[in-house]
Amino acid sequence: AVLTAINPALWVKDAFGEFASLSKSVYPNVMLDPVNPIRFPTDFEAAKAAIAKHGAVNLVIGLHSAAPSYSRIADLMIAQ
Repeated sequence: AVLTAINPALWVKDAFGEFASLSKSVYPNVMLDPVNPIRFPTDFEAAKAAIAKHGAVNLVIGLHSAAPSYSRIADLMIAQ
């Protein structure tokens, strides 16, 4: 459910337009280029079912910069 909520495919173009590419992990590609990329789920119904089964989830989004683009990322994730 958490990977569904943070799926970069759902917000990267809105946040950065054509100036970004999808990361293959929870880190930027420049920091970590994994051999086996994370497969971010896209099924929101399955995510909702997992949360319903296990209980409420509290997710804290931490940003390493106060730059407006990072604030936009948080806003887009929260909107999910």
